[in-house]
Amino acid sequence: MAGGGAATHLTCIPSPLLNKFVHHVIDGLCGGASASHALFPDCPLDAFWQAGQEVATLARDVTAGRLTQHQACAQLSPLGQEAAASVCEVVSARREEIKEAMVRESLASTTTLTDFDWNVKVAVSSSTVLDLKQPLVTLRLHTSSPHGHQRDTVVEMTEAEVDSLLATLKEAQASLGNLLE
Repeated sequence: MAGGGAATHLTCIPSPLLNKFVHHVIDGLCGGASASHALFPDCPLDAFWQAGQEVATLARDVTAGRLTQHQACAQLSPLGQEAAASVCEVVSARREEIKEAMVRESLASTTTLTDFDWNVKVAVSSSTVLDLKQPLVTLRLHTSSPHGHQRDTVVEMTEAEVDSLLATLKEAQASLGNLLE
């Protein structure tokens, strides 16, 4: 729906049941029970599933900032102004839940750091320099994928590279803090 698709399939859901439908779809997004066609028997099955996808996409797009509230309501204009505003209110009211579900979904598909080891040593020479005396940090990262695959990665860094890594990690932490707010 991002980019201007109209909410044509939502018109099959009777207006009095629209809020209930939207709540059920968002429940499904957040890991709960999803909308059941049995609760909306007047809506053809294919239109019912499309309507659910439209609501889910709209909720994700609004929550992620790809759509403003105004744009979302404009996309829902085939429902009528009152119904569109009602759907937007439900999405807005449950925005935090949707955001948390989106973060969980994203994290579930990424490799995670499970442990790390580090040590510091001093390189006293190299093949090109006889008197080097440069501190080096060896960092061993133990990671695990969602499928249980474990992997070790070893990185050796100079003091300047460690400083750069720490600065990058601080930026990432700040970005994550902003995302979770």
